[in-house]
Amino acid sequence: MNGGPNGIFDHIVLGASILIVIIVIFFTLKFFIKPGEKQITHIKRIILDDDINSGSEGSK
Repeated sequence: MNGGPNGIFDHIVLGASILIVIIVIFFTLKFFIKPGEKQITHIKRIILDDDINSGSEGSK
């Protein structure tokens, strides 16, 4: 009994799985390094501006 891929279908599924994993890793790193949220109305700006203006450290 062999544990590896046996037929052409197994190779196609394996190749597709590897491709999906590579794409996910690429986009994860891309958006982690340079998110690209530049809009002044983005939700993170509201949260960051609120913390700066209130002078709180996040604890209540």
